[in-house]
Amino acid sequence: MPSFSDLSIGPSFDQAARGRIYREANVQSDFSGARHLLERAFDLLQGSDRLSEQARDAIGLLIEVMATKEYSRVDNTATIVPFRSRVSIDR
Repeated sequence: MPSFSDLSIGPSFDQAARGRIYREANVQSDFSGARHLLERAFDLLQGSDRLSEQARDAIGLLIEVMATKEYSRVDNTATIVPFRSRVSIDR
């Protein structure tokens, strides 16, 4: 059976495992994509054993964090234009 060190997902994984990856400036995270993958992992862990239950609990927390980040992003691209009110109120 191969050990974890024998597995290679690619150069980016190997570099990240050694701490050599540096974040590029202005890179946006894909919270929606991350949440989707976490939900898929959650669905795959259907066992009733302790490890599966703990993993589902941890992944559930991560899903909540991803959803919160996904829907709390502020997009400052819109401009609000004030309009005068033309309705006169007769009292």
